[in-house]
Amino acid sequence: MNGEYVLPRGTELIIPGKDQPNFQIPKTINIGQSFELTSITSQALVFAITRPDMTTDSKNAGEPILLDQKGEYIIFGILLGKTDICSSEWRIVADLLDPVDFKVILISEVCDVVNRGYEANIYLKDPSTVVFLAK
Repeated sequence: MNGEYVLPRGTELIIPGKDQPNFQIPKTINIGQSFELTSITSQALVFAITRPDMTTDSKNAGEPILLDQKGEYIIFGILLGKTDICSSEWRIVADLLDPVDFKVILISEVCDVVNRGYEANIYLKDPSTVVFLAK
């Protein structure tokens, strides 16, 4: 090389990335006594679940995951048989809310079953802390 300074030649290196399973879950959730979390995904995923008490379970996409403990759930999404997709881990923190004791009271009725009015006696509970849903 006779004392010459030679710069190394640059070479572009392309490292292909892998896709991840396509699903999302909330980071936190407030639930009553229990809640069934159902995945919505177009992929045939299998979910490995670690519950707050460290027990484990697995569910296929579309099968509900029962949340009935306070604490952190770890959900690992796996697309079996696919080496071009990485598995992904999601965490969700569940907070259990105390059930509301209530009594349904018929307050009005006009001639038929369709025109009835009801209210809920939630006893001494603050109404601003309760979510009311009608089915």
